[in-house]
Amino acid sequence: MNVKKIILSTCCYVLCLFAFFVMFWYVLFNYATDTKNALIEHEELKGKITILAEGASHIQQAFIPLIVDSYLNSVSYNLSTSAATLNSRLYLLNKELKDNPNISIFLHDISYDTFTRDVKSEHHTGEVNTIYRLNSNLERINYLCKYLSFFNCDYENCCSVLLRTVIAYWFDYLRGKKKIYSITQFGYRFRPTKPVKIRNYDYKKIKNTKRINDVFLQDNIENMIKIIEMCKKKRDAINIFIITPLTEYMLWETENMDEINDFILNFAKQLDCKVIDFNLLKERQKYFSDSNSFYNSNHLSRSGAESFSRVLSDILVQISKNENISQRFYSSYTEAKHFSTYQNLIY
Repeated sequence: MNVKKIILSTCCYVLCLFAFFVMFWYVLFNYATDTKNALIEHEELKGKITILAEGASHIQQAFIPLIVDSYLNSVSYNLSTSAATLNSRLYLLNKELKDNPNISIFLHDISYDTFTRDVKSEHHTGEVNTIYRLNSNLERINYLCKYLSFFNCDYENCCSVLLRTVIAYWFDYLRGKKKIYSITQFGYRFRPTKPVKIRNYDYKKIKNTKRINDVFLQDNIENMIKIIEMCKKKRDAINIFIITPLTEYMLWETENMDEINDFILNFAKQLDCKVIDFNLLKERQKYFSDSNSFYNSNHLSRSGAESFSRVLSDILVQISKNENISQRFYSSYTEAKHFSTYQNLIY
C-alpha cells in the first residue's frame, strides 16, 4: 500500500512538474502573434536598417519607425525593450551591428533613471523581456543562462522573476485577459492615452517638492560608455542621446532635473555625442499635452509618440544639414518651468 502511495505521489509530482514546465515554456518561448510579426519584420530588414533606436521603455513607446521613415526616406527600427538593462542593450546592439552594417544614426535612450537604476533590485525583469527580441529558442536559452546568472548563484532572483512572469500570464489568461509582451510596428510598442487630470492644487506650493534619485552607479556609466564605443566603430555614424518627454506635472514638482541634465550633458560631451532633450523643447506644449500625449507620467501614448516621431524627424533633417538646433530648446529645466502650463495656473 505504501509502495502504491509512493508511486502515485511520484507520478503526481512529475505531472505537476511537467505541467509547470509546459506553462513556463509557452510563456517564455512561445510568443504572441504581434511579437512574432515584429521579429519577422526585423528579419526582413536585415542589412537594410539605417536608423536604429535602442534603449528601454521610454523610447520604445516614443519612436515610431514608420513615421520617421516617411519623413526621412530611411529604414529605421526600434530595438528598445521594456525595463532593458544596459547589459541587455549591449547584447542586442552587438548582435544588431553584425547584421546591419549600414546604420548611420544611433538614437540612444537616456532617461532620468538610466544611470541610477539598481538592476539587482529589479530581479532581472529587463533580461526576461529581452528574450522576446531573440529569434530562436536556442538563443533565448543561451541568453537566459548567461544574463539571468544561472551559473552565478543568483537563483533566488532568477526564479523569482521567472515564476512571477509565468504566474502573471496564466492568471490573466484565466481571467480572460490573455496577455504577453507586445511589440508592434517595427519594434514600437503601442500605449493608449491616460490623461493627467489637472486638479485644484496650490501649484505654487508643490513646485520643486520632489527629488528623483540622482546617485549615478558606476556600472551603468561604464556600460553606457561601452555602448557608445561599440557604435563609434562605425566612424561615419551619428550617436544621439534621446531624452523623451515627461509630463509637465512631473517636471513641475521635481526639483533636481537640472542636476541630472548637467550630468548627462557633460557625459555626452566627453563621448562626443549629441543630446536631444524633448523636455526642453520650446514648443513642447504644442506637441505634448498632459491631457492627450501620455500613458503615464514618464511614457508617451500613441498620440504622443506620433508627435515625438514627427518632431524628431524634423530635427534629424536639421542635423543632417549641419543646422544649429539649439534655438529650439530652453537652456535648462529652470528656464523651461517659467513657461510651463502650471506656471500659468499659479495666478
